[in-house]
Formats: sequence, structure tokens, C-alpha cells
Amino acid sequence: MHQWEKYWGTDTQVIVCGFSPPPFELPDFATFFSIGPQAAYPFGRWSDALIRVLNAFPKEKHFVLALEDYLLTQPVRRDIVHMAHDYMRQFDYVLKFDLCADRRFSGYATDYGLLGDVPIVKSDPNSPYHSSLYLGMWNRELMLKYLLVPNESPHDIEITGTARLAGYGDEVVVVGTVTDPWPVKITLGFRAQNPDGWELQGLSDEDIAELKKRGLVP
Repeated sequence: MHQWEKYWGTDTQVIVCGFSPPPFELPDFATFFSIGPQAAYPFGRWSDALIRVLNAFPKEKHFVLALEDYLLTQPVRRDIVHMAHDYMRQFDYVLKFDLCADRRFSGYATDYGLLGDVPIVKSDPNSPYHSSLYLGMWNRELMLKYLLVPNESPHDIEITGTARLAGYGDEVVVVGTVTDPWPVKITLGFRAQNPDGWELQGLSDEDIAELKKRGLVP
């Protein structure tokens, strides 16, 4: 929340989705939504939890999905984020607009025109991690229709979900930008190699010092 407020701002609607409310007060721009008891949603049913969240907000046609360990590292290019939203409203076959250059550097993307003066690329449906959950803007209806099925972990969604999407070809597309700085730059706060500790090397020295000063990280 500290990084979000610093780099994205406080005038966006943030919904923190989890099981038990966090043991600290959320800032005014964020609200908490309880998915239900954590025991009902083990790791292999992560997709069920996400389906529950999406069905709880039927009026939200598009949304940005950020997992809990995604830490913002630089000011968000909100102009590009807003243009991406306009693009998705215009082209309702866009499943995801990658905001983190994940598709740009995948090695499986082709030129796909312009977003204003910003080049965009289209992800190859047969590429690895075509359905990556890296931070991006999603079409809620298409995600429910084409990607999500019950009883899958996040890893399943990215791997077997990619295979499912490949079967639809260009019926639904995943796109991303080619711009520097990236529209949204993040680092992963936790990694499998170090499950019990923070990974802060993607943050600036200034951010690390501030987070430690505030007691937010050890």
C-alpha cells in the first residue's frame, strides 16, 4: 500500500481481496473484500477464489489484477494506463493488456499497431505464459469465459490456462506496450527460493530505507 500510494496515487479504487482482514488499517483509497474462509480455498483452488471475486463485482468490466507480492518501483505512467483502458473498451476481444512489458520481452510478440504514439505488440497464443498473471488490465467477462476454470493454482492458470487460450487463437488477444519507462514497473517481493523473507533488490535504495524506517520490512 505504501508503494502504491507513492507511485500510483490515492485517487484509484483499490480492493484488497483476501480471507481475513489485514492486521493493519488500510488507507482511505482501499477497501477489503473477504473471499471467505481460507480453508475453503487451498492453493489448488486459487482459481475458485478469483472466480468468487470476479462474480462479486459484475459491474467492473475491466480491472487491474495485482498479486500481493507485486511491489511498485517507479511512478506509474497513468496516461498510458488510461489509454489502455480506452483501447480495451473499444476492442472488446482484448482479454488482457499487459502493463509490465512481460509480453514485450517474451520473445513471442509481434507488432500490433499504436496506442496513441506508443507501439503495442500482440502475444502469440502459442507462446509460453501467454496467460501470465503478471500485472495487467483484464476484461472481467472474457477472463471468466475463456481462462478461469475451478480447481487450479496460479501456476495452473499460467500453464494449462495458456493451452486453453491457444485453442481460441485470435478470438481473444493479449497485447502489451513497447515503451520506456514501462507503464507499470514492479518487482516481486517474494520468490520461491526464499519463501520466508523479502526480496527487495528491485527497489531503490531510497524506498528500502523508507520501508525499513517505517517498520514495513525487516
